[in-house]
Amino acid sequence: NQDKFFLAQMIPMQYEKLCTVGSSKIIELPMVRNYLYQNHSISKPQSISSEDRKELYTGGYCEVFHTGLFYNVTKLDVKSMYPSIILANKIGPHSDPLNIFQPFLKSITEKRLYYKSKAQEDESYGPLQNALKIVINSSYGYLGYSYGLFNNIYGAMEVTKTGQQIIQLMIDLIDENGGVSIEADTDGVICKLPENLCSGDFCSLVQSGLGEFPYIDIEPEPANKPIPSLYMYKKKNYAYLEDGKIKIYGSALKSKSKPKIFKEFINQGLELILNGDKNALDLLYVQFANKIRNRKVDIEEISKRICLGKSLSDYLENSKKKLPQYEVWVLAGELDKKKGTETIHYRSEGDVRYKLSRDYNNDYDVKFYLKALDSSRTLLEEC
Repeated sequence: NQDKFFLAQMIPMQYEKLCTVGSSKIIELPMVRNYLYQNHSISKPQSISSEDRKELYTGGYCEVFHTGLFYNVTKLDVKSMYPSIILANKIGPHSDPLNIFQPFLKSITEKRLYYKSKAQEDESYGPLQNALKIVINSSYGYLGYSYGLFNNIYGAMEVTKTGQQIIQLMIDLIDENGGVSIEADTDGVICKLPENLCSGDFCSLVQSGLGEFPYIDIEPEPANKPIPSLYMYKKKNYAYLEDGKIKIYGSALKSKSKPKIFKEFINQGLELILNGDKNALDLLYVQFANKIRNRKVDIEEISKRICLGKSLSDYLENSKKKLPQYEVWVLAGELDKKKGTETIHYRSEGDVRYKLSRDYNNDYDVKFYLKALDSSRTLLEEC
C-alpha cells in the first residue's frame, strides 16, 4: 500500500479510506476542493436515461482471435490510452467553468511519466509513479460515473469509441506487417512477432501507421525482449513465460476456488507446455489420476475453501437452493455461523455428499475428483 500512502498526500481523504475507496472519489475530491477554495458553486451530475446508455455505450475493444500455444510473442501496449484520448480531444466534465479538470489531468500525466522513467533507475520511485497512475486511470471511469458531480457520460462514450478505433487500426497494422494478432484487450494487443523482427522494431513499425492518432504512443511489453511462449486459453485467460517464471492471467486458469490439487496440476501442466514438453502432459495427468484413485491425496489438497456470503440462519430462512458450504454446518449441528465464516469442506462418498474437512475419514469421492481432474485437463487441450 505504499502507493496509497503517496495518494493520501494528493487526495483530501484519510489514508485508511484511500486503501478501499472507489476511483470516483480520487478525481472528484480534488475537483471539489478547487471549487470550494475559489468559492464557486458546484454542478449537479449529468444524467442520461438507461436506454440511451445501453444504446450508446460501447466499452473497450476486447476480443480473442486465436487460441493455443504461440512462440515469440509480445504485447503492444498503448501508453495511458484513455487519458491520452481525453487530453488530446479536450474531453472534460459536462460543467467545469473554472477549467480545473484538463490542466489537473495533464499535470498529473506529465509527472507520472517523469517518475515512471525515474523508477526504471531507482525502484523507490515506483510507488509514487503508481499513485499518479491510479489518479490518471480514474479519469475515464469518473467521467462515465452516473453520480459524479463533474461527470460527462457522453464524453466517456466518445473516449471508448476512439479507443476502439485505435485498437482496430493496430490490429490491421499488425496483420499487414506480418504479425499475428492473438488477443485485443482495451488498450493493447497481444501478437506473434514476424520471424525477422524484434519486438522493438515491430512496435516502431506499427507506431508509424498510427498517424491519424498522433497523440498515441505504444510500447512493447516486456520492453527488451519477446515473450518466448504464451498459451492463450480464451479471452482474458492466458499464461506465458517471463524470465523462466510462469505468469498466469484470468480466473479460468488460476481460480481461487479450485482445490489445491487441481491448481498444482494446471500450473505444472502449463510449465510443461510453455517449456515445449507437451508430450509429458499425458504422463502428468496419469500421475495425478493415480494419486486420486489410490487415495494418496491429503485432505488439504482436495478441500474447498469458501467464506459464507450470509449467516447460516439467513440461509436457512431464505435460500431455496441447497449449497454445500452451508449444508456441512447444518449436518454438524452448528447453526450459529455468521457471514464471512470460512468453510473448508470436501465431496464425500455415500449418502452424505459433502463434509467438513475436519471430519475427513479417508472417504473422498474418487469419481467426482477424477472428473474434476478431467475438467482441468480440458483447460490445456487447445495446445
